[in-house]
Amino acid sequence: MGGEARKLTDVKLGVESPRWSPDGRQILFISPTVPVEQKGDVKHITRLSYKFNGRGFFPGVYKHVFIIPLRGGKPKQMTKGESKLDGAEWIGSDILFYGNTEPDADLEDYDHIYRVDSKGEPKQLTQGTWSIHGAGGGMVGVCPSPDGNWIAFAGHDYRRGGATKADIWVMSAEGGAAKKLTDGYEPDLGVKMSSDVRVGSLDSTPLWREDGYIYFTSNFSGVSTLNRVKANGGKVERLIGEVDHSIEAWSLANDAIAYTVLATTKPADLWIKSNHKDKQTTDFNKKWCQGLDLRPHERFEFKSSGGHKVEGWIMKPSGFKKGRSTR
Repeated sequence: MGGEARKLTDVKLGVESPRWSPDGRQILFISPTVPVEQKGDVKHITRLSYKFNGRGFFPGVYKHVFIIPLRGGKPKQMTKGESKLDGAEWIGSDILFYGNTEPDADLEDYDHIYRVDSKGEPKQLTQGTWSIHGAGGGMVGVCPSPDGNWIAFAGHDYRRGGATKADIWVMSAEGGAAKKLTDGYEPDLGVKMSSDVRVGSLDSTPLWREDGYIYFTSNFSGVSTLNRVKANGGKVERLIGEVDHSIEAWSLANDAIAYTVLATTKPADLWIKSNHKDKQTTDFNKKWCQGLDLRPHERFEFKSSGGHKVEGWIMKPSGFKKGRSTR
């Protein structure tokens, strides 16, 4: 297939995070809305979150879920009100979204998972307080099972406040208690490596596939890895990721994995893992890198005053020679 692209929406404040419906006939997207238009030059601020660096004031602006038919037309708004919404996914013909619809949501960083039917009636599925972890620009954080009976999500239950490590959880699609699948697994979830040449990357954590596994990324000891765990529990299996071969964006098709790699001395390139072999398929910056003196990183450890092991990294300057000053 090919041909010219055609515009489906003309939304004033833009759209983000599009998702195909399971039947391919509709597209879900998130867009900022202004439920109550303010009159005059005076800003009437009623919520704690009302401005941000580089963006300025945004009083009365709230993100909501819309759907639009593939043929186009007027988008249908599925969620409403002055509420916090962070991400959304399809589950059959219904929609899952996570955020907080409570009037005082800005006072706490809590999230809940909700399910919305075609009539736009939200039902809260999670119990207690949660922080749902969307990853990257795609804001993925929840994923239904292939049969639609269960929901996997990435997040934590505030057991240690805001410093609680995120895990993979599973719960019934009708709501109720959640089961932790990564209990005892040390690394935190998501791709959180830092680089001056890093570009925006889509992280699909968590992804529940027909093979009975849930796929997710994690970070530990300077490495971002792609992992999987059985949906009914078990040991976490690392699939990709090692020092200077950290995974960024990734996508699965049949038994192959396409992914981009973040390395110390190279900008990102595309790799394919198939038949237990990893192959680099692009090398856009080869000629550029050959003309540079790029320095690798070195890892070291030290003990803090409290007796904890702390990991450190050093990059020596260009032209460095041991015992000689580079100044």
